[in-house]
Parts: sequence; structure tokens; C-alpha cells
Amino acid sequence: MEWDFSPDDVMEGKVDYSLEDFRADLWRQIECDFLGKERRLIELAYHPTYHVCFWFAVGWEIDDFMECWKEAADIPNVEAECREFIELTREMYKRNIETLRAIFQREILKGIKQGLDVDESLC
Repeated sequence: MEWDFSPDDVMEGKVDYSLEDFRADLWRQIECDFLGKERRLIELAYHPTYHVCFWFAVGWEIDDFMECWKEAADIPNVEAECREFIELTREMYKRNIETLRAIFQREILKGIKQGLDVDESLC
């Protein structure tokens, strides 16, 4: 997704860009990536893509992600295939991850200024 603002602009509150805006933009981006495909395929692509963006936006590692996926899936060779999907998705949606991280950071800072702790800030 191309924006006319940076993740720093989001974090510093220079632009009003919410998690809902991010999710809508990600949906539109995936629609473009899957142009001409049926809605169900777009939905199937959106959910894991959002989860990959979320996972890396909060600073978790790929091996932790793989552990979660291995527990959830009973598919032969799931580790190699999932790792490849995650790495490709992380590279393709790098700017999305940075922007999502900025949204989370902004919300945390806003909450801390209001006297909340980090976990309360994200609720």
C-alpha cells in the first residue's frame, strides 16, 4: 500500500490514521493483488496476511509464529511452506507492518499520557 504519509507521521499523530483505516486499506490492497478473484479467496488471503503484519508489528519473531501455526495445522511439510509464506508476506507488506507498528505505538503513547499502562493503552 502506498500512503502519502510515513509511519512516523502516524506515530506522532500528524495524520489521523486508525487501525480501522489500516485494515480497510489492507483489504483494498489484497483485492488489488487478487484482482478478478472471488471474494472468498480474498478473505482467505486477508486473514493470514493481517496476522503476519500484526505479528511483526508487535515485534514477535518468525519462530514464535511458526510454533503457533504448527500447533494449529495438521499438514505435512507445514513448517517449510508456512515459513516461506510468512517470509514472502513480511517482505511484500513491509510498509504495512511499519505503519501498523506506528498505530500501536501511537495508541500506547496516548494511553501512557492518560496514566494507563501499556496493556491498558491497547484496549
